Amino acid sequence: MTPLDLRTWTREGVTVVSVRGEIDIASVPGLSACLGALTAPSVVLDLTELRFCDSSGLGVMIRAWKDLNARSGEFVLAAPQRQVARLLSTTGLNTRIPIHPTVPDAISSLASELIAPG
Repeated sequence: MTPLDLRTWTREGVTVVSVRGEIDIASVPGLSACLGALTAPSVVLDLTELRFCDSSGLGVMIRAWKDLNARSGEFVLAAPQRQVARLLSTTGLNTRIPIHPTVPDAISSLASELIAPG
């Protein structure tokens, strides 16, 4: 089992949580705590280095997306690798949670929403 490594950083007013390793039942509490503690209105979950995700990981993503939507915020995914992209597609989450091909694309999309007149 690959340990989960989380790194949080901000660019252009958008918080990015970079995930490295595997999201499974053993690592979900750490990811859940990290995402739950965020107060930013716009969050990108960077999946570039995510090698595996099970249903418990999907549950955390859904909770984060719902929580941010309830606060009129935005939660998006970026750069899922083939296995994770297939899981998101199979479960239909790719039709609910916005997915961007790269982290810079996700940041640009959310940053432009932050400054757009509402």
